[in-house]
Formats: sequence, structure tokens, C-alpha cells
Amino acid sequence: MSEPVLPEHLLPDDQSFADLNGITVRKGTAGAFFANLRALNEMSISAPGREAIVEQLKQAIPTMRELGLFEMFTFRSPELAEAIGVSP
Repeated sequence: MSEPVLPEHLLPDDQSFADLNGITVRKGTAGAFFANLRALNEMSISAPGREAIVEQLKQAIPTMRELGLFEMFTFRSPELAEAIGVSP
């Protein structure tokens, strides 16, 4: 590939989701995943709302796998990876 992939190549501005190998990827999924990871990383284990964030992250893992995130990157924090059930 000699040209960069642009966001609109994957998901045009007039669409809110795309089908990627049978997985529906909503616009904003990756951004929400990273925002939730940052929030979880800053929370104590007993913090209110922690379980809801962990659950949301777990629900997004299949999509992140399909996007290739875990093929290209690993967690620096084994605790964070363990909290959401991803092997470091």
C-alpha cells in the first residue's frame, strides 16, 4: 500500500457504523475504549463505577481484536490487562 488509510476510507462521514468481518463497529468505539482504559488506570480497585467501566471494556474487546489492536500493541500494565481479561 503506497497511500495512507484515512478514517473516511473505513467509515464515511455519513455512516455511524461499519461491518468488519461480522462485527459491527460503531463510530467512536476505539476512542471510547481508550478513554475507558485511561479512566480505569486512574481508579482504585474499590472505586465506585469501576465495574461498569471494566464491563464496557470487556464488551469492546472483540471489536478491538478485529481492528488488530492486540496484534500491534501490548499493555504496559499487567494489572490493567488482567482487569479486563486480556493477556499481557
